[in-house]
Amino acid sequence: MSSVEDAFVVRRRALRQAQGKRRLMLLLAAVGVVVAVAGYWGLRMSSAFDVTRVQVVGSSGPLSAQIEQAVSSNTHGKSLLGMDAAAIQRRVEAIPFVRSARVDRAFPHTLAVHVVPYTPAAYAMIGKQVYPIAADGRVLADHGKVPPAAPVVMLPDGTTLAVGQHTGDENIASALEVLRSADGIGGHVTQLIPRSGTITAVLGKGVQLRFGTPSDLTLKMEVVQRVLKRITGAQRHELAYLDVSAPSRPALGFHGTSPSTTT
Repeated sequence: MSSVEDAFVVRRRALRQAQGKRRLMLLLAAVGVVVAVAGYWGLRMSSAFDVTRVQVVGSSGPLSAQIEQAVSSNTHGKSLLGMDAAAIQRRVEAIPFVRSARVDRAFPHTLAVHVVPYTPAAYAMIGKQVYPIAADGRVLADHGKVPPAAPVVMLPDGTTLAVGQHTGDENIASALEVLRSADGIGGHVTQLIPRSGTITAVLGKGVQLRFGTPSDLTLKMEVVQRVLKRITGAQRHELAYLDVSAPSRPALGFHGTSPSTTT
């Protein structure tokens, strides 16, 4: 009988030891968490990881300076550990010329901002005021100069554009759609003239491509390419316009002559 009791005693002692070890491990884990949290907050409140530099990657010049200023004004002297990267990203992406941004902590003192900038696809003009426009319709600024050979969209007086917003203006939407479809038409588009629901593109030497409404542009562009390939030499220099508003019967106009149709 005593041997059975001895076995129970040994068993109970082993269980108590195991429970004691588990309690000790839990206590040590809890202490570790407390120490880690205390250490984190200690570092966060100290100057060990204070932001002293903002590095802009993917941009240069005035845009880079604008991004650096926007970020530095809210982060300089604050700890990298306390940075709200998502909030900084939203602030940077609110800058009109920034398409997207990503924020990284480069310890010990640098906040790195990686950006993808917009490139103007066209320049809208209302009177003498210039608005660079991105390919997705975002208005990038309300000032600037038009680079040589860049496409200009001539908008009616009274048109309102909001910088930093994606414009819903139908004239700009039509012009951008023509530009997206204009590859390989045999000349560089330098001007787009949207009026009353129609759109006209002007090639570099002044030839007008009259598309009518901005519908069936793929077909109309194919017609433009076919017709322009057939017009060569002196006749090409005399070409004033090509009207493909009715793509099945394109019409040609030459300087000093009456319009004609082609098939």
